Amino acid sequence: FPSHDKHRLVEKYGIDIGDYNRIKDEQGDCCGICREKKTLVVDHNHDSGVVRGLLCSGCNAILGMAKESVDIIYKAVQYLEKHNVE
Repeated sequence: FPSHDKHRLVEKYGIDIGDYNRIKDEQGDCCGICREKKTLVVDHNHDSGVVRGLLCSGCNAILGMAKESVDIIYKAVQYLEKHNVE
């Protein structure tokens, strides 16, 4: 972690590098969604600011593009299930 990013953790998310490493360890050093071992970014609720976990940038972008809406993500799953006929 570059030092300027360490300061950003505290300023933006209210966690320090120790918190980040603890979450990373708890998740098995993997993205909280796809479980791949990639560079992990902090995922947080944009309304409350509460840190949910660590995600790869792709999975984090999915949540952002879906406006953090469970309903949109659920509908996306249904859509994929319907149209991913093998």
